[in-house]
Amino acid sequence: MRSGLHMLVLEITQKCNLQCHHCYASFGSGATLDEDAARRVLDEASEMGAKWVVLSGGEPLMLGEWPFELAEEVRRRGMVPVLETNGTLVREHNVALYRSFYSVQISLEGPRTINDAIRGEGTFEAALASVDYLVAGNIKVGIQAVVGPNNMSGIRELAALAREKGAFLGLERLLPLGRAANGAVATRHQLFEMIRLATEERLLCNDPLRYVLNEPIECLQTAGRLRGGCTAGVSGVCVSSDTTVFPCPKLRVPAGSLETQSLNSIWKDSTLFLRVRNRQRFGAPCGGCPYVAACGGCRAAAWAESGEVTGGDPQCFFRWR
Repeated sequence: MRSGLHMLVLEITQKCNLQCHHCYASFGSGATLDEDAARRVLDEASEMGAKWVVLSGGEPLMLGEWPFELAEEVRRRGMVPVLETNGTLVREHNVALYRSFYSVQISLEGPRTINDAIRGEGTFEAALASVDYLVAGNIKVGIQAVVGPNNMSGIRELAALAREKGAFLGLERLLPLGRAANGAVATRHQLFEMIRLATEERLLCNDPLRYVLNEPIECLQTAGRLRGGCTAGVSGVCVSSDTTVFPCPKLRVPAGSLETQSLNSIWKDSTLFLRVRNRQRFGAPCGGCPYVAACGGCRAAAWAESGEVTGGDPQCFFRWR
């Protein structure tokens, strides 16, 4: 995996109508990205060869129809737009508008009782109604779940529900960030079980450790060449609503600001980005791991645990055994 920009996550607003217990950035109120700044970011990302643009928040649909207009801007620049939403406001817009997006990803954390305990009362029904609304309009829909101790038991049921509704399910691990900073997060065993379940059920799971579990032999044949794993600052980047540039949405260590720098210059010259790409210099257990080129551990997990972006992944189930 070469260190070229493949995916841009564009946080177009920090505003959100929910107060989810596990929100990695404690979104709720705050800045909304300036429209001219958004276009400049898209221009640069396109010039840099990015393929995917994820419009995220906060809750993007709190901004009315601008996300749909922005999706068309993404397409005009030859990139593919994806929308991330909590699903509560989806039905306020004509379903045809969502055809601007390649897919719409809606957050759900499990069956009703589990989900509503995390995301708020009534959010399960609202999100599920939005899934039905979009699927009926022939929109590709994904359900995204953040997996931790409070919902691991309900993920298999959620997978069955997603299939029943005609949606795909993606899984990611819960990290001790934002509102979850002082709470229980995914253990190594739960992370192992999450990735194994994703493999068995053919779910989406972009956790870097999936390579170690699913492709161990191939991983050992990389000989130091970046093959995959954590995309933070390697093939992905996040631009926040105040134009701060982060390696990924959860690794909220600034690499620069588009107020004073270009995205391309930050991508090429940021000391932070250069550090997360140099996996051989990571701390234990990642640095000495035979799978480091194909995995690299989650940089956000390392930072959340130690305050160091090149530290070891504390949730790794391979090297910590």
